[in-house]
Amino acid sequence: MWYKISGHIIAMFCALSVLGQTDTLVSEQDSVVIPKEKKWKLLAGFDANRSFFAGRPVTINGLRLGAKYKEVHRFGIGFYALKRGVFFTDIDVDKEDATDTSYVQFNVGFASLFYEYAFFRSKRWELAVPTYLGAGDVSATYSDTAGLYQPLRTSPFVATGTGVVAQFKIIRWFGLKAGVGYRLVFNEEKAIRKAFRGPYYKFGVSIFFGDLYNSLFRRERLEPW
Repeated sequence: MWYKISGHIIAMFCALSVLGQTDTLVSEQDSVVIPKEKKWKLLAGFDANRSFFAGRPVTINGLRLGAKYKEVHRFGIGFYALKRGVFFTDIDVDKEDATDTSYVQFNVGFASLFYEYAFFRSKRWELAVPTYLGAGDVSATYSDTAGLYQPLRTSPFVATGTGVVAQFKIIRWFGLKAGVGYRLVFNEEKAIRKAFRGPYYKFGVSIFFGDLYNSLFRRERLEPW
């Protein structure tokens, strides 16, 4: 259900982030308003990466919610799932209503705690190291003689991973992001561990909603770009 309401959650957190992004200091001598950056800010955004499941390329979509401290430390919780299931036709299904050509579909969903440290920051560039620890399950369904999908099995797992992410700001509120990493999976079944462990990579865009809001409505608060 989380992916159905993620848009509303993102809108709420972005609004709160914009409202809570800056504070002001007023000099009694000349009444000049001086922006004061808040140490704590809310963090909310979509997250996606490309990876492999049993050697097949997959896309994993996610939603991250949390907080950031001094723009350097970010932490919170993320929810992830495959964009679409992975199909196999060469797996034997020991079910009475299965056929010799039954499709088997695998899906993955998990939640994770994350911490990200930005070890380099400049006006346009940022380099950060994300680390996460999560738990979820791999579920499998098969197609029966009527063409309907029936549950086959569910296998829980624990996963952890780390990597490096680079971000480049093109303008004040818009940038490009790319990263690579590696994921380890712990499960009693070797097949599950082997299927989902391995490298991942990501690329996409970043929109900084606080800077976008200030650029549109509070230009006097912004430093020269």
